[in-house]
Amino acid sequence: MPKLADHPSREELSAYSLGQLPEERAVAIDSHISECEPCCETILELSSEDTFAGLLKEAGRLSTDQTAEQDGATATSASFDEIPPPLSEHPRYEVLGLIGKGGMGDVYRARHRKMERTVALKVINRGLVQKAEAIDRFHREVKAAAQLSHPNIVISYDADHAGDFHFMVMELVDGIDLSQTIKKRGALPVAEACDYIRQAAIGLQYAHERGMVHRDIKPHNLMVTVDGTIKILDFGLASLAPEAIPASDAVAARSDLTAAGAIMGTPDFISPEQANDARQVDIRSDIYSLGATLYYLLSGRVPFDHGSVIHKLKSHAQVEPAPLNSVRRDLPEELVAIASKMMAKDPNERYLTPKEVADTLVAFLGRFRGEIVMSSRGNRSSWVYSLAILALLGCLWIGWRDFDPHLPQEVVRETIRSTLRRIIQLLVQYVVPIGLVVFLIAELVAKLRTSGRRV
Repeated sequence: MPKLADHPSREELSAYSLGQLPEERAVAIDSHISECEPCCETILELSSEDTFAGLLKEAGRLSTDQTAEQDGATATSASFDEIPPPLSEHPRYEVLGLIGKGGMGDVYRARHRKMERTVALKVINRGLVQKAEAIDRFHREVKAAAQLSHPNIVISYDADHAGDFHFMVMELVDGIDLSQTIKKRGALPVAEACDYIRQAAIGLQYAHERGMVHRDIKPHNLMVTVDGTIKILDFGLASLAPEAIPASDAVAARSDLTAAGAIMGTPDFISPEQANDARQVDIRSDIYSLGATLYYLLSGRVPFDHGSVIHKLKSHAQVEPAPLNSVRRDLPEELVAIASKMMAKDPNERYLTPKEVADTLVAFLGRFRGEIVMSSRGNRSSWVYSLAILALLGCLWIGWRDFDPHLPQEVVRETIRSTLRRIIQLLVQYVVPIGLVVFLIAELVAKLRTSGRRV
């Protein structure tokens, strides 16, 4: 087996991950990385691009060499000089500035010149649409995505080109993606995480009923708006990458896991069957990726957070992730079972449609919130009982202190009446207000817990 004297370059490691190298060179690198931790880490770093198209960019030295981190962090508005001239001169869209960069391409804020509508304009990496058939496919996919009109899916308005820059025009969403949310807040409360996944499942069901599979479901492609609505990004784009990869005869000897065209997705959230052959997947692959996303939202980490790209892909196919309740001990067993079923290795053992996922989560949330309400009511009852007992003890103490059995009956009766008046006065002044405050606080805590927010 050939050995390497020097470390492969970053670009060559990208090409290796995509299966673009000749067989002899690929075998040599495979042997090298099995003994070289730095090169394994480089491959892992390259895999953190927002899709495998990011690896294509590295391997092909495309023009958009500087990219955002995996969390899709947005950039400040770019200067006009950074906007490619063909875009800045587009007759229908005024490009206002750069929002961010990613593996699929650059995203700009733009405005329709006639309608004066502000939109997001996603310019596809030119390396992904070099071939005529890739361009045709891009326009077909965007046309199909434009038919999706749903509250949980980012709207696609248009597709066009400026010179050799092909782009799609999308709804501009006011929010952040779930990857950024987790980076800022850590693992989410149970009800909040489940509601986000439920909304995404509803959006996927809508697309599924119209014959579409996303193929790249992950936290980065799930935006949460200021009012808590989840919107799925990039419908229609995930199928572009296979077209940009060289013909299969160039990589015929490579492993099935890295053969060109076999992988499309993100290694932390990809389904086992998609890692094997992206062209043959169905909606159950999206359900797996959605389950991996649920795992991430609840635990604050991906299912397999160590190793190279190849190691992660093999883990998705062969290894069970650490049980969620071993990572986070407050999770109900029922929810752990739901996530496990969504991430079953065999597609036939998963939920068969996103609707099943959404319905299951609705039922779970009903029971989960009911338990919280009952617990809160129990706590409120405990407070009420405690206050009542304290009031009764206070009354007995006051009466015992003022009672003298040797007094005449008329004086005793007057003493009792006086004591009762004092008790009522104490109740009005102290016990009732304090009880009301405690009740209101308990109600507020219950509502916050039920809505899934931390107190």
